[in-house]
This record gives sequence, C-alpha cells and structure tokens, in this order.
Amino acid sequence: MILVLLLLSVFLLLPMLSFSSLSEKTRIDQFLNIFSEDIRFAQQYAYAHETVVYFRFRGNEYEVRASGRTEPLIARPVMKSVAFHPFTMSPNEIRFNSKGNVSKAGTIHIETPKKRYRLVFLIGRGGFYIE
Repeated sequence: MILVLLLLSVFLLLPMLSFSSLSEKTRIDQFLNIFSEDIRFAQQYAYAHETVVYFRFRGNEYEVRASGRTEPLIARPVMKSVAFHPFTMSPNEIRFNSKGNVSKAGTIHIETPKKRYRLVFLIGRGGFYIE
C-alpha cells in the first residue's frame, strides 16, 4: 500500500518538474520574439521617419531611441536569465540609418540558462535573424 502511494506521488511530481522548465523556455521564446519585433519596429521607424534609430542596453533593460527625440520609442526589461554578449559587434551598436539599413553587420550572442543563441545582422537591407 505504501509502495503504491509512493509510486503514485512520484508519477504525479514528474510532470510538475518538466512543466517548470517548459514554462521557462516559453518565457525565453516569448522574450526573443518580442525582441525581434522591436528590432523590426526600429528598422521600420527609421525608414518611415528618415531618422537614425538605435538600441541602448542599460543594466537589465533596453531602449529603442530615435535621434532628436528625448523619450525612448520603446523601453523594455531584459529577463534576468538572458544575457547579451558582444561577439563581432556590441549590443549597443545596433543602429539603423534613415534608409532602414543596419549600420554595421555582425553577431551578438544571447545567453540563456539552457541555450546560446546568435543574433546576426546582415549588411544591406537591414536583415537579421536569431538562430
């Protein structure tokens, strides 16, 4: 009887453990999707308003700013479990010119507890991808 209860409790706890790791992965995926959309927004804003738009990382948040404006266009927190590391470019070098093109091609590493992503900016039309 005790053995049956022990086995039952173990089987009930196993899904709970995997649920917490799945929840963290979902939150990281959501953060990366929002970050990608913010990059697209910055690019489109630069092109539409013919102005320079850049990212600024400060502590545990990032801002999207347009030159000539005092207020940020976007200000968002960065998850504590996510860290941006320079590889061939610094995160503060993400900048779009007035034609919506990135000013410097390069790669930034995005470190999470279980996986390392690469944010790659391509020269030319301002293309980028996260892998």
